[in-house]
Amino acid sequence: MSPTIRRSDTLYVVPYNEAKVHIGDVVVFKSISQPMPTVHRVLRVDGFGITTMGDNNDSADPYFLNSIDIIGKVVHLERRSKLKPVHGGWPGSLVGRLMRLRRLLDCHVSRIGHPLYEFLVRHKIFVRWPFCSMRTKVVSFTRDETNDLQLLWRGRIIGWFVPEAGTWTIKRPFRLFVDQSTLPVISHVPQQFSQS
Repeated sequence: MSPTIRRSDTLYVVPYNEAKVHIGDVVVFKSISQPMPTVHRVLRVDGFGITTMGDNNDSADPYFLNSIDIIGKVVHLERRSKLKPVHGGWPGSLVGRLMRLRRLLDCHVSRIGHPLYEFLVRHKIFVRWPFCSMRTKVVSFTRDETNDLQLLWRGRIIGWFVPEAGTWTIKRPFRLFVDQSTLPVISHVPQQFSQS
């Protein structure tokens, strides 16, 4: 359901009880294919059942739900200690359509702009200009006996080091402004076995 709902969000779910499920509602349900509850938006309600789809998915879920499969409706989410409403009904349906349109446009723009973007990154066009430089910070922490590195800009995570590949993954468009060759590299060796 990204970007509507993120992994770190806390969801406030209310049961439907006798209320009617509407197109556009964001619902939590148990699916046959997933052991954990799923959160998707209602796409259709008809004689076959309830059809759902994630805002970030390309197609509807391949199964129909009954009202007994639905745990409840998401009405709010908490992100960074702020409570935000999650719209259902026709406003929620509009949000779902806008998310699909955004994804479609992003796909087409990426296809056209990707070669230019990669050219600019490869030749470090923006990195060379002093007014385009970004003050980033590399943060290191230990998880599961390995060192993890994350790249922060203004308190936001814009990249992370992938030890298995020995490379950095930096979000778009930040790769334009960060010189990856200046970033630290660590080997994929548990911290207790590393040598100084």
